[in-house]
Amino acid sequence: AGSILECLRLKKKLLVVINDKLSENHQAELAVELGGNGYLHYCTCSNLLTVLRDADFNNLKEFPSSESECFSYFLNQELGLPC
Repeated sequence: AGSILECLRLKKKLLVVINDKLSENHQAELAVELGGNGYLHYCTCSNLLTVLRDADFNNLKEFPSSESECFSYFLNQELGLPC
């Protein structure tokens, strides 16, 4: 799951190939959710060729940036710490 998020943060077009043999597959849950929101494409090994042929990577949405820097700036200001 960390690799998926890292690629999206780096603004990469992404196709996640899900290992459907894993139980409690958090990677699959994340890929399905992000794919449904238009940030990536996903598939399993069994439909990899079809997805590679049919997927339109130009229509993927850009993953939003992290706002952690804004939050830490706000928190430092509220606590009277240097920014």
